Amino acid sequence: MILLALGAFLIVLGALSLSFPVFCEKLKRYDEANWRLLGSPNGYSFADMGLSSGTFSWILAQGYKQSPSEEVIAEGNKAFKKALFAKYALGSGCAFLCVGFGLALASAA
Repeated sequence: MILLALGAFLIVLGALSLSFPVFCEKLKRYDEANWRLLGSPNGYSFADMGLSSGTFSWILAQGYKQSPSEEVIAEGNKAFKKALFAKYALGSGCAFLCVGFGLALASAA
């Protein structure tokens, strides 16, 4: 039961970490071409989940490093650390949920 609660907590924590409002604002201000390419995201996770997940993937792929703006690259490095945390929190949460459900089923049988 503890594994299920820990897994759910990590998934919620990872999902809440998918917002990049400061990065999106700098991207809009200093590199509008890439901002439009990403679909004009505002950076908040639940307001535009489809756009934020695209931004999340683009940050993890380090697409921000091709930007001509130093401000975007510097903020992108910060956003990359946050995106890595979200990636590992979501992955660990899913793993804990799977193991927790497996143990719950095994103990019930």
